[in-house]
Amino acid sequence: MPLSEVRKTLIAAIRAGEPHSARKLLRAHPELAADGRLILEAAHRGRPEVVEALLEAGADPNARSSSENRYRPLHRALEYRPNAPKDADYLGVVRALLEGGADPDARGCWHQSTPLVIAAQAGNQMAIDLLLAHGATLDVYAAAALGEAAWVRAFLTRAPHLAHRPDTNGLPPLFYTLSSRMPEDRLMEVFDLLLEHGANPAHTARVGRHRLALLAFAAPENLQLLRQALEAGADPTPGLEHALWSRAYAAADLLVARGADLEARTAKGRSLLAEFTRWGHVTTVQWLLERGANPNARDASGETPLHAAASRGQARLVRLLLEHGADPRAEDERGRTPLDVARGRGRDRAARVLEAGSI
Repeated sequence: MPLSEVRKTLIAAIRAGEPHSARKLLRAHPELAADGRLILEAAHRGRPEVVEALLEAGADPNARSSSENRYRPLHRALEYRPNAPKDADYLGVVRALLEGGADPDARGCWHQSTPLVIAAQAGNQMAIDLLLAHGATLDVYAAAALGEAAWVRAFLTRAPHLAHRPDTNGLPPLFYTLSSRMPEDRLMEVFDLLLEHGANPAHTARVGRHRLALLAFAAPENLQLLRQALEAGADPTPGLEHALWSRAYAAADLLVARGADLEARTAKGRSLLAEFTRWGHVTTVQWLLERGANPNARDASGETPLHAAASRGQARLVRLLLEHGADPRAEDERGRTPLDVARGRGRDRAARVLEAGSI
């Protein structure tokens, strides 16, 4: 079997959670361990036995992904996943990587943070304990993420300016507090402490190509902390899109009640309604419509949410938008109605709903 086919079989075994098959393949082809994508995949899937086998075969515990996020295996094992438990398998991966030489301070993920911060953003205390035991550096930013008020206070006593000083990523300590999923009462204490020392909840930071408000990164599960940030002057609008992507509707309702703009545009210039329509998120689209989002908001090309639903053949969303006042005769900059779009893409079910709605 060609080595490329063996690699495909090994990846399939990793994804299927078949460590015995993976070990057998690695014993026969230890050279595959040099492919950093394999240990990244095993860490992401929470496969400790496969990670151990890869390390034994010579895999680099600090392999870095080619994506712009520059993930390392530790980051893949630690990052927050709404539907993935913080179970023994992921903890086993973290332990295997650290014992195998993974750098406990290596930066990665979209915000280029340390493993300690990423573990705090997942609310994973056991992983935090492991990282600290293996020498992870505790600075004011990590302390803010961990919700450790005593440590934050000690840092600020020595250097008060750290309360509002951005780190090498351009992110201040408040970012790490707001984005954390550690116990909320601890985070609220740290938040107050940072504000007392001059931190600005309205601070904006450049992330990639965009300048975003800190509330855009807030963990939406922490409603009390979110309310605390709003009362301190944070703009509610930037947090709305993040809350909706997380399907955190209680947080989204709080933000709207505090004045968040339902017609705010995404980084790509689309309305929130159009964005979630494009992705087929029925519950979120319904939430937006019920709270008054404009069903006929246009993007730069003149497309409405109805065009987006028609293009993707989302018959259920087409019907929902029509029921809330979407205009089936609206034309984009190319003169196409949603029905034209549906027919042009062969979306027969969506076209039938539009034909009925256009009468």
